[in-house]
Amino acid sequence: MEIAMVRWRPLARYQLHRVRDTGPSQGQWTHLFRHQIFFQCPIVHSLPYCPSTVYAVPLPPPQRPALAYDATSLPTNISDPLLQYMTNFTTMLLTFGCGRDLYSPLQTCSDYQCEYRSWLCGVSFPRCSKPSPMSSESSSGSNAQAPFSALQPQPSGVSPRNPFFPVVNYTYTSLLPCLEVCHADDRACPYFLGISCPYGVGLINSGGPGVVGQGTTEVAQDRWCNAWCNGN
Repeated sequence: MEIAMVRWRPLARYQLHRVRDTGPSQGQWTHLFRHQIFFQCPIVHSLPYCPSTVYAVPLPPPQRPALAYDATSLPTNISDPLLQYMTNFTTMLLTFGCGRDLYSPLQTCSDYQCEYRSWLCGVSFPRCSKPSPMSSESSSGSNAQAPFSALQPQPSGVSPRNPFFPVVNYTYTSLLPCLEVCHADDRACPYFLGISCPYGVGLINSGGPGVVGQGTTEVAQDRWCNAWCNGN
């Protein structure tokens, strides 16, 4: 998939269409969003080691004339440790004969690596978001507990969660990773790797194979690109 980058105009509305190499995909949904005037996080995309990372990340503006970061412009002090983690993980899998011995009738070596990569990329690249317009008191008057927000305001100058990221001089809102990404990694990987996930909400509610729910509770993202957590 190619990403066509443009100069964003404040408060303008944009549509992103999914297309094939041979032309537009018939019947495919589109993204519709409005660019915020104070949204300063640049886009990161086209990383072969993190193919699902296509979103805004808290980094300084890329050097002109680039409009976004990709595999050729992302700082090596961010990409090198990430690639080393993936190499170490693959080495660990090979030590127990992954690919020769049957570990599970449900999971394969490719499953291990795919789920680990999704989790690693999701926690390595914080996702910028805009503040939620919904009030945290929206469930007042009901006995049901309101879901914990995955949006975390990040003041300017604060050290980032990823120690390899630079400190940025602007405020932004961070969208935390979905817990289901960690749980999927835990289910797929061998137990001796010691994967441990925090407890909380953030499940991806799948209505079928490869289908994410349509804007209901516990989904990662709906068809209009409204995201409740970073499913990467």
